[in-house]
Amino acid sequence: MKKGTTIYNGQVVETIDVTPTWSGLLPMLLELYGQAYCKRKNQFTVRQDTVDTIKELGAEFKNMAQAADKWNEHCKAEQARHEQDAYNAAFLAQLDEISNQY
Repeated sequence: MKKGTTIYNGQVVETIDVTPTWSGLLPMLLELYGQAYCKRKNQFTVRQDTVDTIKELGAEFKNMAQAADKWNEHCKAEQARHEQDAYNAAFLAQLDEISNQY
């Protein structure tokens, strides 16, 4: 979980991000895949070549999950930067409005 702040309806609010990561979901997804594979094949034991293939698949999925997590973090950082820019622009506009009154 990551704590942070964001702008919502013009107010700063604290947030807690509980979005799962692909890297965090990967072990469960691979386990489910392995169980489904065994059930489809009606096997209670898995051949070594199948184990090796699943390991290779897992390694590739791990790389993909890490890349997806990095991209998601990048997108969140960009969104936060844009929100901060919008907040700063609104704040400066309010300051200009107040200064024009005097």
